[in-house]
Parts: sequence; structure tokens; C-alpha cells
Amino acid sequence: VILLVACNQPKEPIGTITDSSVFVTNDTIPEIRTKIRKEPIVSYVEAVSDNVGNANNWEFSARIYETKKTFVYRLEIRYKELRETAEMEIPNFGTFPKPAIQKAGKQYACMIGFLDKKGEFKEYKKLTAVNDRLKLTTVAHYSVGVYRTQIK
Repeated sequence: VILLVACNQPKEPIGTITDSSVFVTNDTIPEIRTKIRKEPIVSYVEAVSDNVGNANNWEFSARIYETKKTFVYRLEIRYKELRETAEMEIPNFGTFPKPAIQKAGKQYACMIGFLDKKGEFKEYKKLTAVNDRLKLTTVAHYSVGVYRTQIK
């Protein structure tokens, strides 16, 4: 019986490319979200002293929220009474985006970015608060290229 199964090989090798072959590229992730979460996906918060027992509830914070577009997020940042909103676009690496925030080296500073396919943090923007000024700086740019070759 083993000889019969082993000898019964298909005439065309498996994995042969034909004119009608379909290749999956990074366009398998939908561009529009069907369900948008109202709560933040990721948050980073540091308390800021107001010298009156934190009666003002001051904070240095960054919160990332989903938008209708899958790869675009709303970033809400705050320092004391300063509040701003910005958009952040994450490149399509062929997986659903995973925004992330990490503490930067000093007080009132954090790195905003995302996790790549390997789960490694990629720095994208830096948020700092110095001398009562809130500053959001882009530290890296990312892009994805899609190459298509015609099969003969």
C-alpha cells in the first residue's frame, strides 16, 4: 500500500505558477474599521504637581484612539491645562496596526509609536513638556512599498 501512495504523484508539481495564480499582498487588511472603540487603545499618564495636593488633577498624558480609517489614529495629548489633538498614520505592514507608547528618558517625555510584525517597538513621535510647553516631534518616517511583477 505504501508503494502505491508514493508512486501516485501528481503530474504537475505542487506550487507551480500558472497564469491564474493569486498572490496575497498587504492589501488584505480593510481600509475602514467596522467598529470603532470609544476608549483609548493605549494610554500614558504622569501626574503633574500643582503644589496644592493635586487639586487641579494636572497630568502629562498621551492617549491613542481609533478612527474610522484602520491605519489612522487620533492622538490626544495633555500637559497641565494644555490639551491638543493630532492624527497619527501607521504604515500597512500586512498586519493589523498595534500602537504603543513608552516612557522616554526624562520626566514628562514619552515615545509614541507602534509594534512591527516581530513585536518590536518602532519610535514614531516624541512628546515632551518643558517650561510649560507641550511639544510633539516626529522622530522617524516609515513607508511601505508594494512591488508587482508580471508572471509569464
